[in-house]
Amino acid sequence: MPIGGMDDYNLSVLTYRQTEFEDLPVIPLMFMIHEEKSESMHNFFFMRVTLFRNWQHALQDINMNLRNLEITDCQEVKEYESDFIRLLDQDSCGDYKSLLAQMYLKKWKRLHIPEGGISALSNELLNSFENSSQEHPAKAKLLAEKTNTSEKEVCVGSVVANHYNQLSERGVAERKESRIFHMRNLNNWIKSRIIGNILDRIRKENGNHCRLNVLDLGCGKGGDLLKWERGHVHHVVCADIAETSIEQCKERYAKLKHRSRQVFSAEFIAADCSKENIMERMENRELKVDLVSCQFAFHYSFESLPQAEQMLANVSSNLQPGGYFIGTTTDAHDIMRRLGRNENPENRKFGNSIFSVEFPSETPLDPPPLFGAKYNFHLEEVVDCPEFLVHFPTFEKLALQYGLTLVQKTRFEDFVPQELEHGKDLLMRMKALEAYPPFGNQEPVSEDHADYLHVQEYLNSCPNAEGFRPKVGTLSNAEWEAVSLYLVYIFRKEDLSKGRKRRHSSSSTEGACSTDKGKRHVAS
Repeated sequence: MPIGGMDDYNLSVLTYRQTEFEDLPVIPLMFMIHEEKSESMHNFFFMRVTLFRNWQHALQDINMNLRNLEITDCQEVKEYESDFIRLLDQDSCGDYKSLLAQMYLKKWKRLHIPEGGISALSNELLNSFENSSQEHPAKAKLLAEKTNTSEKEVCVGSVVANHYNQLSERGVAERKESRIFHMRNLNNWIKSRIIGNILDRIRKENGNHCRLNVLDLGCGKGGDLLKWERGHVHHVVCADIAETSIEQCKERYAKLKHRSRQVFSAEFIAADCSKENIMERMENRELKVDLVSCQFAFHYSFESLPQAEQMLANVSSNLQPGGYFIGTTTDAHDIMRRLGRNENPENRKFGNSIFSVEFPSETPLDPPPLFGAKYNFHLEEVVDCPEFLVHFPTFEKLALQYGLTLVQKTRFEDFVPQELEHGKDLLMRMKALEAYPPFGNQEPVSEDHADYLHVQEYLNSCPNAEGFRPKVGTLSNAEWEAVSLYLVYIFRKEDLSKGRKRRHSSSSTEGACSTDKGKRHVAS
């Protein structure tokens, strides 16, 4: 049950700090690929990016001591001893970046870093739990008043539901012509990696033959149904605020079940997960799931504290102890940083040709409230409705009250290179990156040449050997700016047994893993 008061969590000391919103660059994702002599083969060979973290550390702290820099895959570092010495002896940082770039790219050529550097938020930017002596006692009351949904004339939930109810189903051919085709595929790849990794972790902890039950909050039209099938789960509860989306999800599931008799069983609930107790709508109220997934939807619950509480109550009350809560949501700190109000105090909007974020005049921004910080988000062809900033320290603290401990929080721009080595084959199959220059007579996805300046710069620096034309797998700059607005989170529900092995049972009411010699019981 929701607790219902900000003071219960001591949230009055949590707020956004102006120093958090520094102007850091965002660069497009780009990996080197090679084209075979026969273009019809279209083989992409993506570079490994094991040095990505080193770039982050080096470019964040320009005066750091390279002797403390952990460099992997550096077996032949002696060949570049002179480069190291020059870097260590530098009194000024003028040539630091260029020398470092030469050293890395000269040997490995794995990841191209444009002159602007890497966008990497310091951990300090996300550490907002410190008590601030500058906070006025009246601030908590003011924030609570601003987020009292009972006083709002328009329920944002109904606006969101209407928006998604009106979205038409698009065919495969039409989706391929989309301006954001590769971006959507990359987002799907990210979800596939998150889901695949967590299912592997659960099975490692509980045995390979355990039967997994899943609660998919904000399931939409069923975009993750195939992921659940490939993950060999036992049962999925699909819940979404939009009734039309739920009907489309049912249709997708029916087609999936028609193709395979071994598909998981499923149930479907049309409900606002931030306002209703999902357990009361479930076919089996005793069911406990091993995994709760909430992809690109949790930010809607931050309209108010009671809604965020209800959302987390739906997660925790249905989750088995030791189970996981995973998801993706917007990075509120990055949104506020890009708004750039330090330079332009009146600014309330940013974006590019495919997306925009705009705060209405009634949303306070100096600083934003912890709940009810509404902005209008537009993404070409997909989204055009209000969302809310998710102040992550507040999210983390609330989750802890529901027995959910943060395990991982990673921004998309960091998650992609981390997962590339093990997920590059899937990345290629899903066509998550655009080949540049395009093959044959194909045109770039974006008509704006500025979206590919980072690629041109790199290609111009590459030697052009006879019979070999280098290509790059990338996203347009506009797409990457949209992708990098998001982050991945993983929480784990506290297991009160403190390390004791979870009880296995063949009863579905246990909802947890059960050894059944690999058999999965499917609803008829």
